[in-house]
Amino acid sequence: MSKEERAQARADKAARKAARPWPLRHWMLTGIGVIVIIVIIAAVSSSGSKNTPTAAGTVSSSPTPSSETAGKVFQHPEDVKITSCGVDDAGFADAKLTITNHSAKASDYVVTVAFESPDGSKQVGTGTALVNSLQPGQSSDQDANSLTSATAGSFVCKISSAQRNASY
Repeated sequence: MSKEERAQARADKAARKAARPWPLRHWMLTGIGVIVIIVIIAAVSSSGSKNTPTAAGTVSSSPTPSSETAGKVFQHPEDVKITSCGVDDAGFADAKLTITNHSAKASDYVVTVAFESPDGSKQVGTGTALVNSLQPGQSSDQDANSLTSATAGSFVCKISSAQRNASY
């Protein structure tokens, strides 16, 4: 094969490579992007939940879902408890949670906490806690904090969504 033929063969190979569809190895990035969008949509759509707020600095009980949110936002409210509500060392709103898997299978959790004014008229911020592969009967202590500066006593914490899905 002459130099010109080899150069032409390389040029043909490069042209075929450039004409290929989007590489399949990028499917994983697309999947992760879709999951992130779903989590954001779930957090935004559940921020209007009407649950009783928890006073800042006090321990809350599990949320009580209303008939409009039952089976949607609060799939398993008994699995999530706010153990404290206050301001962290950096000055941001912070809720400490205990998530307990009461199911018979390993589960993943997505919990969103809303930080609101005591009268519920203004949202100070939101925080999210994610737990993967929590085994049956296990508990996990998590922090859900916002990136909004807050003053102790100027807000209350409430669980705005608690979702449990089977781990794969």
